[in-house]
Amino acid sequence: MTIAEITRKYLEENGFDGLTGNSCGCSLDDLFNCSPDTKIDCEPGYKVPCNDNDDENLNCEGDCDWHIATKKR
Repeated sequence: MTIAEITRKYLEENGFDGLTGNSCGCSLDDLFNCSPDTKIDCEPGYKVPCNDNDDENLNCEGDCDWHIATKKR
């Protein structure tokens, strides 16, 4: 079992939608989508709408419908 498979299994079993951290976020459908030279310091997170700016870590710089945030809305 790979690290990605172990991570996906943990996230699914605990009700998370993906990972977030270091101005990066990825859903369960696209885990570890950041470039290989990016430091992996992600936390489990939940999908939230882009217009939900309650979380200081959200930085919407493009057209998107959601982000992964550490707090469930």
